Amino acid sequence: MAFFSIAAIGIGVAVLYFVVRSMGTNKQFIVDVQDVIDGRTLKVRVEGKDISVVLAGIGFPPNDDKAVVDAIDIVKDIAIGRRLFMEIYKEVQGLMYVTLKSSNGDCLNEIMLDKGLARYEYNGLGFIGTMVSKEASAKREELGNWAKNRELFKPRYGD
Repeated sequence: MAFFSIAAIGIGVAVLYFVVRSMGTNKQFIVDVQDVIDGRTLKVRVEGKDISVVLAGIGFPPNDDKAVVDAIDIVKDIAIGRRLFMEIYKEVQGLMYVTLKSSNGDCLNEIMLDKGLARYEYNGLGFIGTMVSKEASAKREELGNWAKNRELFKPRYGD
């Protein structure tokens, strides 16, 4: 009798887990990237409509225009004119925070962090483990924004 009670509880927990997990499933779409607005905001065409989206977890050092310009150039090279998979992580007041991936699984957000072109920004997303590890790798290797001589190339405000 105890075995059946434990089994019933286990099945109930499993069903509850899958129901909760399916409620939290992120929306996914295939999009065509139209333009790069800034280093982390892009215009994409999804289901026949042009919308602006923000790359989830992507931020830049404060007052560092060079970081933003570098990111714009890279994002344009990688994304414009391409068809990518978009996953929505969060939507706030009509603004979608997304990841963009190629058909082979390469994630634009992760590439930017891995190359040191951006810094991980939480934006209420919590920790996205792969993005945090990509940023940590760029820090260790002193790439992009993390390079020791990077300070020499930052704009100087007040000069």
